[in-house]
Amino acid sequence: MMITWRWSAATAGVLVTVLACSGTGSGAPTVRVIRGQHSQPLYPDAQLSIVKPGSGETVSGATTVEFVLSGFEVGVPTPGADRRGIARSADGQHIHLIVDNEPYSAHYTTTATVDLSTLGPGRHVLRAFPSRQWHESVKTPTAFASAAFRVGTADSGVDFDPELPLLTYSRPKGTYAGADADSVMVDFYVSNATLRPGGHAVRLTVDGQVNETLTDWVPYFLVGLPAGRHAVTLELLGPDGQPVPGPFNRASHTITVER
Repeated sequence: MMITWRWSAATAGVLVTVLACSGTGSGAPTVRVIRGQHSQPLYPDAQLSIVKPGSGETVSGATTVEFVLSGFEVGVPTPGADRRGIARSADGQHIHLIVDNEPYSAHYTTTATVDLSTLGPGRHVLRAFPSRQWHESVKTPTAFASAAFRVGTADSGVDFDPELPLLTYSRPKGTYAGADADSVMVDFYVSNATLRPGGHAVRLTVDGQVNETLTDWVPYFLVGLPAGRHAVTLELLGPDGQPVPGPFNRASHTITVER
């Protein structure tokens, strides 16, 4: 592993460290994982809760999810968003809402309607947190919310304890085209654990070629992804370097890069 310093447009001119290099064969593209920093504003007072559905409530089909949010405003631009040089939402700040371990949906008001008709019977979980305009999560303990609910009466499904160490995959997601593909953000939410050398960490794997252990709770950036589909996996590790048990502590999603 070679460590160098370089400037990155993705982090608005912040000096960062190149953490990993990989390639497959002579002339293969080099994919770099670049450590970012916490972005301003930090929103230290952000607080989010899910008030509907209530804990253990039985739901089905199109379901209304209601949030209570303070210290953060949705549907407005984040200062400096146009200078980030990475993918961003034209509609401003929003809430990332995740059903079980599926890719998130973005919501620009504190009321959302989600289709739960494809879920099997039994226990399921909603997770949510505020997001800046460029999809970076607000990383404060009170900004994260979860709610367990049930489909039908079956006593099966997800065994979820919100007090245990928990990883929530957020980005990357979807398709990255043109300049947005030059620097693809990796972002996640960590609950009930502290990332640090010798402590909890997150393992990032891309296509089985990039394999890096992340020990800081900050956004990271994938630079040099070639065109095509890429499998991105995030996994929470304990201080012993082993995967932490839990229904959501490993998540893998496929993204598309168009050039």
